[in-house]
This record gives sequence, structure tokens and C-alpha cells, in this order.
Amino acid sequence: MRQIDFCDQFILNNSDSIPRAAVWVEETHSKVIEDVVFEFITKWQIEVPPSYQKLAYDHVSLLLYISAIIRNQDPQLAKEFDEITLAPWITSFGQSLASSPVPIYRAIGAILTHQE
Repeated sequence: MRQIDFCDQFILNNSDSIPRAAVWVEETHSKVIEDVVFEFITKWQIEVPPSYQKLAYDHVSLLLYISAIIRNQDPQLAKEFDEITLAPWITSFGQSLASSPVPIYRAIGAILTHQE
């Protein structure tokens, strides 16, 4: 994958694939997501990798990272976390990736849109 592919997919102004919940859900739910993430980071004392520390609390990368940490300790709680933080918007985000000209993003889009 070339860096320009990343920029074309996520950075440029005409991108339809913004990896943040705030773009896909109402503002009130976006705030709920941020609050839930903050609560897990502080109460579970989750160490966020340096490359993730500047991400917004509703960024898909951070949400998936936290979900994985929770899942290793409490799968049922991870399911609840996912239902609040990811389920309301991840399919729409995945659909936006599904038509990407970059094969890896098309594949990620396909994975994200196949929900149980």
C-alpha cells in the first residue's frame, strides 16, 4: 500500500470514508462513545500505544484496539462495548470503503459490512 492511497482514502477533502463515529452518528451518540471510551481507558487503565494517543476517542482504530483489550478479559463486556461504540456506524463506514480503488480498503469494507 502506498502512502498516497492512504491520503486519497482518508485525508483529502472529498473523502467519504472518515474513520470517526462523529461523522456517522448524531452528536449526542458521539459524545456517549467518547465517554464510554474515556471510562474504559481510565477504569481499566488501558495503556494506549503512543501512535494512538492523539486519536479522537471515536476513531475506529482506537475503538477496535480497546475492544480487543476488553475482549481478551471479558468477551460479554466487549460485545456491549461494541454495541455502543461500533455497531451504530461501522457498517456505514465499511460501505464507504467497499468501493475504494485500493484493494486493502475494499477488503476491509467488505469485512466491516458483514455483520451478524
